Amino acid sequence: MTTESQPLSYEQLSELLQPLGILINPSELQGLLCGKFCGGAHPDETDWLLEAVEELDFVQAPDETVRAALVQLYRDTRQQLAQQGFSLQPLLPSDDREITLRVTCLGQWCHGFLVGFGSAGHAGDSDLSDEAREALEDFAAIAQVDLDEEESARAAENDYAELVEYVRMAALSLFMEFGSSKLTDAAPKAGDEPPTLH
Repeated sequence: MTTESQPLSYEQLSELLQPLGILINPSELQGLLCGKFCGGAHPDETDWLLEAVEELDFVQAPDETVRAALVQLYRDTRQQLAQQGFSLQPLLPSDDREITLRVTCLGQWCHGFLVGFGSAGHAGDSDLSDEAREALEDFAAIAQVDLDEEESARAAENDYAELVEYVRMAALSLFMEFGSSKLTDAAPKAGDEPPTLH
């Protein structure tokens, strides 16, 4: 039995990207990619790398380590969606980080998802099912969410956990409706070399 590598964490990707002066954070970036896949787009690794570099708008050029991390993010997300068993995990700060950061990043993930889903051909789509439309409206609301300062820490934690699970399942539902027929489980093997950007 082979041991699968651990998916890239928010902290790992953030540590690589932050020194480069990026415009959006890792949560929003993965949300964007996830929205594309769930909307039925299927960019290849090179397309994704080019778009990620454009979206991040680096002040400094990304090195090989950053490029490899962006490819791993692509492969992790693609594999999680392609697998049966609801294994999608939004890329969010770990649970020991402050709740305000986690809530902000969840909102940014939802914003990225909406952008990615729209770019897959569903912007202003009038043919969405009621369930799909409701999920997208909820994502738009979560993207604007702000913590109530009077809310207790425990209540905030509970609300956050419920929101993350809702977002995860709603994204998977959208994927099943729009993206699953276009994304096979023929994901690149872990040892494959990342594509080269020219």
